[in-house]
Amino acid sequence: MGLDETVHFAIDGSDPSAEAAWRTTIWYPPGLGRVRLGPDHRIFVLGWYHELHCLHALKFAAAHPEREEAKDDEHLHHCLNYLRQALLCEASGTLEKGDFLDRDFEHQPQGDIVICRDWERLFEVHAQNLREWVEWLHHWNR
Repeated sequence: MGLDETVHFAIDGSDPSAEAAWRTTIWYPPGLGRVRLGPDHRIFVLGWYHELHCLHALKFAAAHPEREEAKDDEHLHHCLNYLRQALLCEASGTLEKGDFLDRDFEHQPQGDIVICRDWERLFEVHAQNLREWVEWLHHWNR
Protein backbone atom coordinates (compact mmCIF):
# COMPACT_ATOMS: atom_id res chain seq x y z
CA MET A 1 0.00 0.00 0.00
CA GLY A 2 1.21 3.48 -0.73
CA LEU A 3 1.24 5.96 2.12
CA ASP A 4 -0.20 8.78 0.05
CA GLU A 5 -0.26 12.30 1.38
CA THR A 6 -3.05 14.74 0.72
CA VAL A 7 -3.90 18.34 1.39
CA HIS A 8 -7.59 17.40 1.21
CA PHE A 9 -8.21 15.32 4.32
CA ALA A 10 -10.83 17.11 6.39
CA ILE A 11 -11.83 15.46 9.65
CA ASP A 12 -15.08 17.39 10.11
CA GLY A 13 -17.17 15.61 7.47
CA SER A 14 -16.98 18.45 4.96
CA ASP A 15 -15.00 16.45 2.37
CA PRO A 16 -16.86 13.41 0.93
CA SER A 17 -13.67 11.71 -0.26
CA ALA A 18 -12.09 12.15 3.17
CA GLU A 19 -15.19 10.71 4.84
CA ALA A 20 -15.06 7.73 2.46
CA ALA A 21 -11.45 7.13 3.51
CA TRP A 22 -12.39 7.33 7.21
CA ARG A 23 -15.27 4.88 6.63
CA THR A 24 -12.78 2.24 5.46
CA THR A 25 -11.82 1.84 9.11
CA ILE A 26 -15.41 0.95 10.11
CA TRP A 27 -16.30 3.06 13.11
CA TYR A 28 -18.60 0.63 14.92
CA PRO A 29 -18.43 -2.88 13.47
CA PRO A 30 -21.13 -5.42 14.27
CA GLY A 31 -20.21 -6.94 17.63
CA LEU A 32 -18.00 -3.92 18.42
CA GLY A 33 -14.82 -5.91 17.73
CA ARG A 34 -15.63 -8.60 20.27
CA VAL A 35 -14.95 -12.27 19.57
CA ARG A 36 -15.86 -15.33 21.58
CA LEU A 37 -13.49 -18.26 21.70
CA GLY A 38 -13.33 -21.75 23.11
CA PRO A 39 -15.97 -24.05 24.54
CA ASP A 40 -16.94 -21.48 27.18
CA HIS A 41 -17.26 -18.70 24.58
CA ARG A 42 -14.87 -16.42 26.48
CA ILE A 43 -15.11 -12.86 25.25
CA PHE A 44 -12.16 -10.90 23.89
CA VAL A 45 -11.80 -7.62 22.02
CA LEU A 46 -9.48 -7.48 19.02
CA GLY A 47 -6.78 -4.93 19.83
CA TRP A 48 -6.99 -3.53 16.32
CA TYR A 49 -10.65 -2.62 16.81
CA HIS A 50 -9.77 -0.96 20.11
CA GLU A 51 -7.11 1.05 18.25
CA LEU A 52 -9.64 2.06 15.56
CA HIS A 53 -12.14 3.06 18.25
CA CYS A 54 -9.52 5.31 19.85
CA LEU A 55 -8.51 6.79 16.51
CA HIS A 56 -12.13 7.72 15.84
CA ALA A 57 -12.60 9.10 19.37
CA LEU A 58 -9.65 11.45 18.85
CA LYS A 59 -10.87 12.40 15.35
CA PHE A 60 -14.33 13.15 16.73
CA ALA A 61 -12.92 15.27 19.57
CA ALA A 62 -10.78 17.28 17.14
CA ALA A 63 -13.64 17.78 14.68
CA HIS A 64 -16.38 18.50 17.23
CA PRO A 65 -14.83 20.05 20.36
CA GLU A 66 -18.20 21.57 21.31
CA ARG A 67 -19.89 18.16 21.67
CA GLU A 68 -20.18 16.60 25.13
CA GLU A 69 -18.59 13.30 23.98
CA ALA A 70 -15.49 15.25 22.92
CA LYS A 71 -14.99 16.54 26.47
CA ASP A 72 -14.41 13.16 28.13
CA ASP A 73 -10.78 13.82 29.01
CA GLU A 74 -10.32 10.52 30.83
CA HIS A 75 -11.41 8.55 27.75
CA LEU A 76 -9.34 10.68 25.37
CA HIS A 77 -6.25 10.36 27.59
CA HIS A 78 -6.79 6.59 27.70
CA CYS A 79 -7.06 6.49 23.89
CA LEU A 80 -3.99 8.62 23.31
CA ASN A 81 -1.94 6.43 25.66
CA TYR A 82 -3.37 3.22 24.17
CA LEU A 83 -2.41 4.33 20.65
CA ARG A 84 1.04 5.40 21.89
CA GLN A 85 1.59 1.93 23.35
CA ALA A 86 0.26 0.20 20.22
CA LEU A 87 2.56 2.24 17.97
CA LEU A 88 5.56 1.44 20.16
CA CYS A 89 4.62 -2.25 20.15
CA GLU A 90 4.26 -2.36 16.36
CA ALA A 91 7.28 -0.09 15.76
CA SER A 92 7.59 0.17 11.99
CA GLY A 93 11.06 -0.07 10.54
CA THR A 94 9.91 1.50 7.27
CA LEU A 95 12.51 3.87 5.87
CA GLU A 96 10.75 6.96 4.55
CA LYS A 97 12.39 8.83 1.70
CA GLY A 98 13.67 12.36 2.03
CA ASP A 99 12.40 15.26 4.06
CA PHE A 100 8.61 15.43 4.09
CA LEU A 101 8.81 19.14 4.87
CA ASP A 102 10.28 19.70 1.39
CA ARG A 103 7.46 17.88 -0.43
CA ASP A 104 4.60 19.52 -2.26
CA PHE A 105 1.73 17.22 -1.24
CA GLU A 106 -0.57 18.76 -3.84
CA HIS A 107 1.70 17.71 -6.72
CA GLN A 108 3.67 14.84 -5.16
CA PRO A 109 1.15 12.83 -3.16
CA GLN A 110 2.84 9.44 -3.49
CA GLY A 111 4.44 8.37 -0.26
CA ASP A 112 6.40 5.28 0.63
CA ILE A 113 5.21 1.76 -0.16
CA VAL A 114 4.60 -0.53 2.81
CA ILE A 115 3.49 -4.13 3.20
CA CYS A 116 0.32 -4.29 5.27
CA ARG A 117 -1.62 -6.98 7.02
CA ASP A 118 -4.88 -7.93 5.32
CA TRP A 119 -7.35 -5.93 7.43
CA GLU A 120 -10.27 -6.99 5.20
CA ARG A 121 -9.54 -10.61 6.15
CA LEU A 122 -9.66 -9.59 9.81
CA PHE A 123 -13.11 -8.05 9.19
CA GLU A 124 -14.23 -11.35 7.58
CA VAL A 125 -12.93 -13.52 10.42
CA HIS A 126 -14.56 -11.23 12.98
CA ALA A 127 -17.89 -11.31 11.11
CA GLN A 128 -17.78 -15.12 10.91
CA ASN A 129 -17.08 -15.37 14.64
CA LEU A 130 -20.05 -13.08 15.34
CA ARG A 131 -22.34 -15.19 13.10
CA GLU A 132 -21.29 -18.36 14.93
CA TRP A 133 -21.92 -16.70 18.31
CA VAL A 134 -25.40 -15.54 17.28
CA GLU A 135 -26.23 -19.03 15.97
CA TRP A 136 -25.05 -20.58 19.23
CA LEU A 137 -27.13 -18.11 21.26
CA HIS A 138 -30.20 -18.79 19.14
CA HIS A 139 -29.77 -22.55 19.56
CA TRP A 140 -29.31 -22.47 23.34
CA ASN A 141 -31.85 -19.75 24.17
CA ARG A 142 -34.94 -21.42 22.77
